[in-house]
Amino acid sequence: MELERESSEKEAEWSSKCSKLQNEIEVLKQDCETERIKNERLREHLSRTERELYSILQRKYELMRGGGKFADPVTSTRSGLQPSWESSVLRTSDPSSGVDDMYGPQQVTI
Repeated sequence: MELERESSEKEAEWSSKCSKLQNEIEVLKQDCETERIKNERLREHLSRTERELYSILQRKYELMRGGGKFADPVTSTRSGLQPSWESSVLRTSDPSSGVDDMYGPQQVTI
């Protein structure tokens, strides 16, 4: 009689543990799915950001080369002339005139 009671207590204990573990498994599965969705969204956002940065850098270097839709056709490298960004670096300023070719009018202090 005592063995039966002990056996049923152990069975109830194990059933309870099993039920708790099943609930924990379900919670962990839901957490895992939530994290997977978050991860997927972050990857998509990162991909969009990388594409945006790439296009910004691409436009920057096109403008520096003198190409692109904003290029001045007279100073374009395609026409064999020096690009506008290179010629601006080679400009010199005359401090006595108070005008700096590269930066525009400035006040000269002596």
